[in-house]
Amino acid sequence: MLISFEPPDISADIMITDNIEAKVKAPFKAEVHQPLLAKHQKLDPARLKEKKILSALELNKLTNVLYNFGSTSTEPYKGLLLPADEGYRCYNPRNAIVFLNEKGIIGEYIEICFECHRNEVSSEEIKMGEFCNEKYKLIKEYFYARGIKYGTGKNVD
Repeated sequence: MLISFEPPDISADIMITDNIEAKVKAPFKAEVHQPLLAKHQKLDPARLKEKKILSALELNKLTNVLYNFGSTSTEPYKGLLLPADEGYRCYNPRNAIVFLNEKGIIGEYIEICFECHRNEVSSEEIKMGEFCNEKYKLIKEYFYARGIKYGTGKNVD
């Protein structure tokens, strides 16, 4: 499943006093401690902005981009490789690829921030090869073409 979501607002106003005590003026938000994506938990559809369940053919096209494009690619491609420590540091992911079982429980996931070109995977078992500008662009276009607009629009390059 492809999804888009708004990250929880974890900001709070903190006031430091002269006795080094911090007082939080904002109310506690439960979602701060309940991430949207976690293995072995049920995906909460109320927290999603958009979702698209992929057919077998659509999943095959996505895995082609994920596994056949990169520095060890069998496909011809020209892209600038992105070292892990390059790029912006925002990491404000709005999109993910989620693998669910028949009960809606998350097995694995790939969380993506198209803004800073970073991603997080749920485990070391997900190996997607090298990422580059072109690969992020292809994945972003894939999301957009399947109706996932939030986080993949023209305002997120």
